[in-house]
Amino acid sequence: MVRDKVLEHDAATGQIKATHTLPESVDATTHEWGYVAYRDGLLFGTATIREAIDAKLRRRGNPGSDATDTIFAIDVQSGEHLWSYQGKSIAHHTIALSQNRVFFIDSSVTANSEPPSCVKTRPSWKS
Repeated sequence: MVRDKVLEHDAATGQIKATHTLPESVDATTHEWGYVAYRDGLLFGTATIREAIDAKLRRRGNPGSDATDTIFAIDVQSGEHLWSYQGKSIAHHTIALSQNRVFFIDSSVTANSEPPSCVKTRPSWKS
C-alpha cells in the first residue's frame, strides 16, 4: 500500500501487475487505504482519514477515530470498482467476509437511522 494506492505484484517476478486506487467518491488528499483483504478475485478495502490529518483534528479538539468511513470492493481482473458503502464509523475489526457477503458494523447507524445503502456498479459482485 502506498497511501491512496494498492500495488498488485506478480508473485513469480515481483513486477507490478496493477495499481488499485480508492473509489472516485473518496478524496485521496485526505484519505488512504486502511483495511485490505482479498477473496475470490475481489479486493476489499477501506478509505481511512490519513494519520497526519487525524492528528491535526485531535489537536483541534476532535478526538479522532481509528475507524473508517468507506468500505468498497474491486474486481482484481478488470480493475472495476464494484460497490462502495459510505458510512461514518466502521471499525476495521468488525469487517468479515463470507461467500458473496461482507459484514461490518457502522456504529453511527442507530435504530432511528435510515437503512444503509450500498452503491453498486454491477448487479452482482460475484465474477
